Amino acid sequence: MVEVKTEFELSEEDISFLDSLNLEWEGIIEGNNQWLLMHNYKLPEGYAQEEVTVAFLIPKKYPDAGLDMAYYCPPISRSDGRAIPASTTYQNIGGKKFQRWSRHRQPNLNQWNPEFDSIMTHFELMDSWIKNELKR
Repeated sequence: MVEVKTEFELSEEDISFLDSLNLEWEGIIEGNNQWLLMHNYKLPEGYAQEEVTVAFLIPKKYPDAGLDMAYYCPPISRSDGRAIPASTTYQNIGGKKFQRWSRHRQPNLNQWNPEFDSIMTHFELMDSWIKNELKR
C-alpha cells in the first residue's frame, strides 16, 4: 500500500475515487495553489509518451468552485507529430515543468455543478480529452 501525501483536505468520496485508480497520488500546496498530482497515468497508443503525471489545480472553494484544465509532466506529444492545440503554456509544479492543456467546460454542455461534479467527473472529462485528441 502506497502512503498518500496530502497537504490539503479532500472528501472521502474523492479519496476513494483516487485510490480506485490504482495510481500513486498526492496533494501539494505551492504558494496559494493546491495541486492534485496523479502519477503514472497511462496514455493510449498514439502518443509519444507511455505515461505521465496528471495535475489538477484544486480551488480553495472546491467543490463549490469548479475544476478546469489539466496539466501533464512530461509534456505530451502525438506520435504522428501533429500539434496538440492549446497546449503550449507551461506551469511549474513541485519543481517540474507541466504542460497545460487549455480545455474548459462549456456552459450549455457540461458546466460545473457542485452537487454532481467532483475530482472523479473532472478526471473522466480529462480522460476524454486525451482520447478525443487522437481522433482529431
